[in-house]
Amino acid sequence: MHPRRLLALVAATVAVAACAFDARARPEVRSDFVRDATCPADRVTVAQASAPAPPPDVAADPGRLAVWNDQPRQHHEYVARGCGQELRYACWPVSGTEPPYPYDCVRE
Repeated sequence: MHPRRLLALVAATVAVAACAFDARARPEVRSDFVRDATCPADRVTVAQASAPAPPPDVAADPGRLAVWNDQPRQHHEYVARGCGQELRYACWPVSGTEPPYPYDCVRE
């Protein structure tokens, strides 16, 4: 297989996995926010959070910043909003389970 086709296949597989993760993690975040913020589910929005910024000392060093950017993310971050509140959650698949994986989310 041509290297470009292989790269495109890998990128598509990662994108599909990320979408599947997102579709299963969002309900968990919504449920946690309803509990944590005492807010009705119909007033809650959930969005994937942007990647966290590196600490200032890492951002100032190109070599360290390259390492920071190359590290795979072990979890996904979400922002839930509703009832005048905003909370952040980190989610990851529960280890030792079979697909479709349940997700565990914790408030940051």
